[in-house]
Amino acid sequence: MESYTNDEQTINATSSQVLPDRASLTQKRLSFIITNTGATIIWLAIDKEAVIGAGIPLYAGGSIERVVGGVVLPPQKAINAISSEIGGTISVFEEVRQ
Repeated sequence: MESYTNDEQTINATSSQVLPDRASLTQKRLSFIITNTGATIIWLAIDKEAVIGAGIPLYAGGSIERVVGGVVLPPQKAINAISSEIGGTISVFEEVRQ
């Protein structure tokens, strides 16, 4: 059974978790899309604290997605984000299966 989460999150200049660590949970991540809906630069990190200037940058309007295809699976570890300035915003979509 699949379930979906789709929400808007405010990201500030402190690292915060945007997707949970699912490695030890029964629900496994099938896909995700994170879109920068604000004007700041958002930096993403997998399985560690996000740091400005390091990791995966999402510029205004940019997005990252991982969708199951072939043998490539999205990471099950936590994904954290930090904004280059206070008041960044992202849209997060996640699909999980039990």
